Amino acid sequence: MVIYDDQLGVAYLPTKKVLPDNRAIDWLMQKDFLANKTFKNLNEFKDYVQPIMHELMARYGLSYELLTPISTKPVYIKKTTYGIQYISVGYTQDKEGDYGLNGCLYINIPLVENIYHKFDFFKEKNSKSVEMLLLHDLYPPPSEFLREDNSKLKLKTKEDVTTRLQWFEDGFLKALAIAENIKGLDKLLNVDFNPRFKEKSQNRGVYTPRCLIVARLANNPNFDELAVSLANPLWPGANQESLPREWPKLVQYLREDINPETCWQQFAQLQQEEQRREEARLNALQRQYNPQTSEELMGLASQFYDAKTHLIWQRCCVGQQWVNGKVIGNPQLLSWDEVQKILAQESDKGWRLPTFEEFKTLIITTRIGCIIKEGFDFYEIQERIFADHWGMRLEDICTIFVKNIENPTIYDAPTFRAAKNNKNLKGVLRLVKSVS
Repeated sequence: MVIYDDQLGVAYLPTKKVLPDNRAIDWLMQKDFLANKTFKNLNEFKDYVQPIMHELMARYGLSYELLTPISTKPVYIKKTTYGIQYISVGYTQDKEGDYGLNGCLYINIPLVENIYHKFDFFKEKNSKSVEMLLLHDLYPPPSEFLREDNSKLKLKTKEDVTTRLQWFEDGFLKALAIAENIKGLDKLLNVDFNPRFKEKSQNRGVYTPRCLIVARLANNPNFDELAVSLANPLWPGANQESLPREWPKLVQYLREDINPETCWQQFAQLQQEEQRREEARLNALQRQYNPQTSEELMGLASQFYDAKTHLIWQRCCVGQQWVNGKVIGNPQLLSWDEVQKILAQESDKGWRLPTFEEFKTLIITTRIGCIIKEGFDFYEIQERIFADHWGMRLEDICTIFVKNIENPTIYDAPTFRAAKNNKNLKGVLRLVKSVS
């Protein structure tokens, strides 16, 4: 009899040989191994833990659902007055057959991101106002021993699961519960309500400006002190170069243009104005091109025309959607065979693969509204980095990584991976067409 583990992709022969050889795991062949295990496989572990996790999250107002209509994996979501909190949870199994729980907290606050992106700080894809690793960032102080003995992270029994979930509740969910509104979130990020939460937020340069923005929106009485103390975070990271230059501008803007008493009402009015402008633009496209379906109209709305090169680019990669004037969702990773099928469908409309030379010129500009003392203003953000996009370099089909940034270094040089050398190569797809 041959035993096949479809989770590990390993076959066990009667001779105790394991195939493939590079996946041989001796521990699975030990006598009575499975009989001594509380959970026989990852699915059994997840089936036991997940209902308990659902119930625990529900007690704190988090529901298990899709974040957006095009999301593929449910997460735990809680809508607040300032934005959305959501938590992803992962279930893992290591080579010793023990199990683990990990996850990440994200908080998306549109007004915070609107202000953050006004300045020349590092721009992440699908940026979040708060991001926390649940396993290593937020467990309470008794878990300090984990730094010395990672074996204590392993979950072997139901009692281990109970202990871990209690840590999760005590060290994280009870603290997050205070963040029902912006003042509660400010206490979590900028006051000593939960020192670990505060430390992990304020000391990372990508999130330090966001902490200050939250403080201003919440009308924190210690804003001026925070403007000084947060200026030099312990780990500046991707904002190392921009913080000395942009921090004073951010502080001035928050002091002069953001009124905590009225900013939320102003932002709601700004969103209405942006929606009105997008609807007017869609109506103009409807009259000019007479698209037959809503999909055709959204396709027109999401196009980006580069006047310098006379090229029309798709703002959305395959897998993303254009909603209310914004790109939402994550690009889908496609094989070359999948790309060819899409090209066959789109080529009669003029769409084609971009060349490397065309990618080198691409800078996608988007106008964003923002609050100012006098009302509204608009600023531009530029997308300049394009990772693992399908394209052509000379005669080769490949994925291309380009950074069209100012003052590039040797570390910013483009990279290529040819499809002919890698049958399993996958990338994202953004098509282009020339203006006739």
